[in-house]
Amino acid sequence: MVVPEAIKTCFREKFGFPDAPLIGQVATVTPDGPTIRSMRMYQFNEAGQLIFMSHRHSHKWRQLVQDPKLAICFVSSDLLTQVTVKGDVTLKQGTPDLQSYWENVRLDVRKIYDNYDVEGPFTGVKDLTPPKLCPDSFGLILVNPTKWELLELSPSDYPASNRTVFHLEHGKWSDQRVNVG
Repeated sequence: MVVPEAIKTCFREKFGFPDAPLIGQVATVTPDGPTIRSMRMYQFNEAGQLIFMSHRHSHKWRQLVQDPKLAICFVSSDLLTQVTVKGDVTLKQGTPDLQSYWENVRLDVRKIYDNYDVEGPFTGVKDLTPPKLCPDSFGLILVNPTKWELLELSPSDYPASNRTVFHLEHGKWSDQRVNVG
């Protein structure tokens, strides 16, 4: 299962990815309803999974343990292109290959992964030392897409905008242009 070519092209041309950071609004589900937050997508892997890095003691990680599904919305800076994806999640932790991902985490962000209660009350930023080796608190969220949607708005003729839905069928993506609205 690879990423549909139209989606890869859109991310490259409209979002500048992978050269520019790609930030999406990631939604998970809890018994109280949906929860949403901004997250940076690191990459697509060879299998077409979307890769996100996460603290294993965060709310989002616990929510994904309980219900391993999420939805993501990416919006271009000109607000004319939107890409949404729904998928099942695989959580990855404690494997040797995580070190290569860990090396891409900014030094200031690494500080929260060692002896730090990410859900506790604010205690200040005193003397936090970033671990050099990948800590147990670091994990990957691998999103296995089951549906993509690409919306390219026409700034002058809304009904002529392009909205395409991609469904995974028998290991291949099918696409269908649908009406906007």
